[in-house]
Amino acid sequence: MSIGDEPAHPTGTCYACEGHGVDTKNLVMCPRCKGDGQYDVIGLTKRELFAAMAMQGLEAGLGVESRRFELLIIIADSESITVAEAVAKECVVTADALLAELERTK
Repeated sequence: MSIGDEPAHPTGTCYACEGHGVDTKNLVMCPRCKGDGQYDVIGLTKRELFAAMAMQGLEAGLGVESRRFELLIIIADSESITVAEAVAKECVVTADALLAELERTK
């Protein structure tokens, strides 16, 4: 599993321990099987979270007069996509760059 596929805030259910008197809801790691059982994790991956955070920051700084907004319009026009799609692509690229740097500096 790559670092980007890891859960950002892991919670879930351990199916190996379900019904054995262990509270299996919202566990980071099951205390009974120490993570050896089949374990479903719900929520966002780190990649999804970082992309959403990048989008939040980008959107907060975008104004119709901003140079960054003008560049996104140019990118959107050149790739025949909407400005929203250009924003989404830029945020995923930003998230991937952060994950690559985190992996590189482990």
